[in-house]
Amino acid sequence: MRDWRSVDLWDRAVLCLLIPLILLASPSAAQKMLTWDQRDEAARLTQMVDAVADGGYAGGDAWLKWSHHLLRGEDGSVYIPFSVVVDEAPDAFQTASVYVRVAQHGENSRAGRERMRRRRLTGFGPGEVPINVPERDFVPRGTPVAAENAAMLRLAHPEGIDEATYPFEDVHFIDLGGTNDSAPYTIRRSLTVEPGDYDVYVAIREAALDGSARPDAKSALLKRRLHVPAFDLDRLQLSSVIVADAIEPLAAPLSATEQLGRPYALGGAEITPVRDTIFDSRDNLSLVFFMYNLLTDSRGRPNVSVRYTFYSLTMGRVEPFRSTAPQDFNIETLPDEFDLRAVGAQLPTSQGVPLQSFPEGTYTLQIQVIDHLADASLVEDVSFVVMDRSGAEP
Repeated sequence: MRDWRSVDLWDRAVLCLLIPLILLASPSAAQKMLTWDQRDEAARLTQMVDAVADGGYAGGDAWLKWSHHLLRGEDGSVYIPFSVVVDEAPDAFQTASVYVRVAQHGENSRAGRERMRRRRLTGFGPGEVPINVPERDFVPRGTPVAAENAAMLRLAHPEGIDEATYPFEDVHFIDLGGTNDSAPYTIRRSLTVEPGDYDVYVAIREAALDGSARPDAKSALLKRRLHVPAFDLDRLQLSSVIVADAIEPLAAPLSATEQLGRPYALGGAEITPVRDTIFDSRDNLSLVFFMYNLLTDSRGRPNVSVRYTFYSLTMGRVEPFRSTAPQDFNIETLPDEFDLRAVGAQLPTSQGVPLQSFPEGTYTLQIQVIDHLADASLVEDVSFVVMDRSGAEP
């Protein structure tokens, strides 16, 4: 095992992620009021999710593949950008309605309706109380945000929807054919919730952007358990490690409409996550993540080392393969004016590793973060596969 130099060490794009925390958790969205057809379509989607929440099976006319990342939000909340790949559905879902619900783990649809009933006993009717949209805490008053259409979802339920029903829900009407180069289509959105254990549901149906749909419209639904940790603890913590296709600085701030479909635009940079972790030997393995709750000196500078060690998995054995030179963030490597307290007490880092010297096989990258001032360390693993795709069809 030997060290070798990685590429793009803490480059300009990653520096753009050094942003105040309030901006990290600001997925503003230009949502329009739902039409009557869209409300009817939302009702069909919620009924699909209710059926699965009450013991039915997920599935349908497509294989929905879920992935997500956990990033620290403000006031103890967690910002979760996510992707859903609509696979094994050729010539379907060119345009689609999409409903996202986050419920407490293990509860059925009746639990939500019971909370709504209790709320009504206080004298509030449907639509009279603000809906639960945690992102509103992070944007100026009056800014439209993700989940804004949950206000209209009240009308899609026979009983209406109250803000106390679910921690998060939203509905979208998306031109998947127009926002993806080709199938399988990818849906990217975000949600924000408090730490806890949840069930997340995503229901999708073929529907026009105006909400109209054929009687034989195809549909699919997924259900995943979602554990959301607390990031406001008084100790070293890490965000999810994002394996990225690209990390690019933004030339200008995104509009509200652009931000809705680009949840990985964080402050001044945008991360494009990979669809899977199977790579060609001609690719680079690119990573980005955030370090939280680092101790600093009196001037706000941390003393942190990040070590990357690769292990190969061969014939059931795990063997050290290679390692990179450590990344050090301290008084000697950071700019004189750097103050971690001024950027939300979070430190991003990235790593880019060319894979041309990796033989085909399965690998695990072990990432070790050491906070020398706190005498604390954490380890995260990333697994990936390298294979030769030179003879594969595009």
